[in-house]
Amino acid sequence: MDTLAQLLSDLFQNIWHQIQHFIVHHGPSVVLATVVLVVGWLVAVIIRQVSHKLLRSVGFNIFCEKFGFKALLQRGGVSSHPSYLVGLIFYWIILISALAVAFSTLELEEAHGFLMTVLWFL
Repeated sequence: MDTLAQLLSDLFQNIWHQIQHFIVHHGPSVVLATVVLVVGWLVAVIIRQVSHKLLRSVGFNIFCEKFGFKALLQRGGVSSHPSYLVGLIFYWIILISALAVAFSTLELEEAHGFLMTVLWFL
């Protein structure tokens, strides 16, 4: 029984040391990646709203309607305004960029490279 108690004690001490090691060595980068994601998401939401309202105020929707782009979107099954779609494109570009930076912070280079490829495609 004494051996079992010693084994459990060693096991919990080992687990505790591993948790401390992870927090000390990887904790700051996890916190930084989380902050980057939250700030990136907030910036993306704000840019989406501002670009949508700005494009709508300068008559982008009317311009697209005159040149037939809105009819083209409607034939494709898209019922959103063109200014909203441009804002949505900005939103996703900023969000994917923030995710790529967060992955780079976590030293996940393959995921970072993949997201950069997606961004270059966009």
